[in-house]
Amino acid sequence: MASMQQNHFPQAVGIFENLLTRIKRTGDDSFHEETEYYLSLAYLMNHQENKGRELINKIKENPSHTYYPLASKISSIDLKIIELKK
Repeated sequence: MASMQQNHFPQAVGIFENLLTRIKRTGDDSFHEETEYYLSLAYLMNHQENKGRELINKIKENPSHTYYPLASKISSIDLKIIELKK
């Protein structure tokens, strides 16, 4: 998250992807939902809109996801605006 705050989005993507891989490998779900949400934001800020949109939509499909309320506030129009800001 510190990388994102410093606008180092490629680095943040790499860190979150590695963390998600480790979570899947070990089966430790402690930070799975947080990692998905912040990875989706890192993707969006790193101009990887398709990956970001895919992950946001995955979260939106699961009402029991911790970050469902936040992801649900991100509309398709918001995502399109982000895409156009390249």
